[in-house]
Amino acid sequence: MPNQVEISKATIHKLNEYTIHLIYKPDLNIKLADAKKISDTIHEMVKEKPYVILVDLRGLYGNMTHEARNHFANDSKINKIRIAEVLLIDNLPIRIIAKFYIKFYKPGGPIKIFGNKEKALNWLEEIYNTKYRIEHTQ
Repeated sequence: MPNQVEISKATIHKLNEYTIHLIYKPDLNIKLADAKKISDTIHEMVKEKPYVILVDLRGLYGNMTHEARNHFANDSKINKIRIAEVLLIDNLPIRIIAKFYIKFYKPGGPIKIFGNKEKALNWLEEIYNTKYRIEHTQ
């Protein structure tokens, strides 16, 4: 599978062997079928290996259905290999939705909101190195 895949609602980049950069397209109207397509594409890209993900929501306004949010937060296939998640946000409406998502849906693994991409990637790298590499070298 290539290091970048375009699907109808997002572009998904594989930044390295364990870091995914998910960039939603401007029409942020995500339904369950879209969420499943995104998850399936990521799983194909990482080949079922543990990964961290940077979800880029900058410059977006829109909606995600309850079913789609629930899928991203609670799907066992996702939670089995997603080590950590960052929501990269630059506007208040999406920040409010993101905080609601974290508090209400309680996605598995560490999740954090950032406004700065470099800081977000550094945090993901730290989590990956701490959680995954240490656990798998013992």
